[in-house]
Parts: sequence; structure tokens; C-alpha cells
Amino acid sequence: MKILMFGRGVIATIYGWALRQAGHDVEFYVRPGRAATYGDAVDLDLIDMRRRVWGRRVAERWPVRYREALEPDHDFDLIVLSVPHHRLAEATAFLSPRVGQATVLVFGNIWAEPLAAIGALPVDQVAWGFPQAGGGFGADGVLRGALLPSVVFGTLSRPPTDRERAVRQAFRQAGLRPKERPDFRGWLWVHSRRMPACSRRACGWVPCPSWPGRRATCARRCWPAANFCRSSRRVASTCDVTGAVCCCSVRPPG
Repeated sequence: MKILMFGRGVIATIYGWALRQAGHDVEFYVRPGRAATYGDAVDLDLIDMRRRVWGRRVAERWPVRYREALEPDHDFDLIVLSVPHHRLAEATAFLSPRVGQATVLVFGNIWAEPLAAIGALPVDQVAWGFPQAGGGFGADGVLRGALLPSVVFGTLSRPPTDRERAVRQAFRQAGLRPKERPDFRGWLWVHSRRMPACSRRACGWVPCPSWPGRRATCARRCWPAANFCRSSRRVASTCDVTGAVCCCSVRPPG
């Protein structure tokens, strides 16, 4: 599958790397002038949890390809749109006349009605998902983060279309396990209200098992985020369960 990652943020980079590992043809769309600033490779320091409970550390320099223009007659099969919710309107306005025949995976938090949030994007070419990864770029330019073994996909109270199934298959090929949310609108509504309370005090967050008595499992899954805290010169103190989210509380060094 030919895949365009929209932007070169943390989520786009981590999942772009995982999809490229699976043999997909991956490029990044960046604003004009950014390609030269970014350089031709990304330095990664990741905890990859796709195949090991405690994760596997990946430290490598990954060569990447950028493009600073997108014509409507492009031949991409999939565009992965993962931007902060306050930039979604700008991104969809840019993409709407340039979608071509591609499927657009809206891949992140949405704080509004989903169908309204995507603007003029053609609804029948849109897939919905939510990443299960996180991290950040350090002052040295290294992306430090973690990739969990699952990824959330959803529909708006209907079965997945052929396009949506093809997107799920691409992520399966990358060793990621899809978690289905048939009422993705409702899931986002609950999730978007749980996250702020967590993120105000958290260095990172990861999904927590919803069944009772699994706090230890949550703590184990929270470990990559705690590891990221340490690599960011912060100190992880506790791992708390808040609804469906696992929060690694932090305090400044010293």
C-alpha cells in the first residue's frame, strides 16, 4: 500500500516507521521548506511492545522521504491524518480538494461531532482510528517513545466498509492488533473527557485494561511511558488508573 503520513509529528513518525517495516511505501507530507529542516532521516529510540510484553528497545536512524506538495491526481492509497484537534479543520480544508482516490484515516482525538470535524472530506473515503503510541522529540532531535501492540479503529454505528477493512489489514501487517469500537463517536466523547485530567499531571498515558483487578497489568503497560519520563529528565512517581486511561504521574527532578 502506498501511504502518505500527513505531517512528521510523533504519531505519524512512529506509525510510519511501523508501516514501512511491514513493506508499505511510506512518505511524509510536510509544509514547504520543512524537508530541509528535518533532514533525510529520523533518529528513533523506541520501546516496541508489539511482540514482547516488556517491549524491545529500538535505537536506529531511519531514512525517510518527504514531499512538500500534493496534487489531486496523486496515487496514494491511504493518507494518515494525525494532527492535534485544534489543527484538524486546517488540515481537512487542505486535504479536501487533494484526496484523490485515497482513503483518509482520521487518527487522533476529536473534540467535536466527527462528521462535522472532517469538513469537506468525502465521508465515504474516511476511516476512523486512534493511536496507541506516544513520545516526544528531545532537544537532540531524537524521537523517544513507545508503541503498544494494539490500535483502536471505529465506525459510526455501522459495519466497516471495504476501505476501512483495507486500512485495518495494513496495520495488521505491521504487527498491530485492531481493537474495534462500533460506536466510535461515543467512545471519543468519553475518551476526550478523560484525557485532560490525565494529561495535566502525566508524562504519558496508555490504555488500561477495563476489567477489575488488573492494576498490575496497567502498571506494566505504563512502564514505557515512565521510561519516556526518565529519558525526558523527569521522574516518574506513580502509575494511576483513571477510567480507561493509565496515567504516569511525574514530578520535576530534585
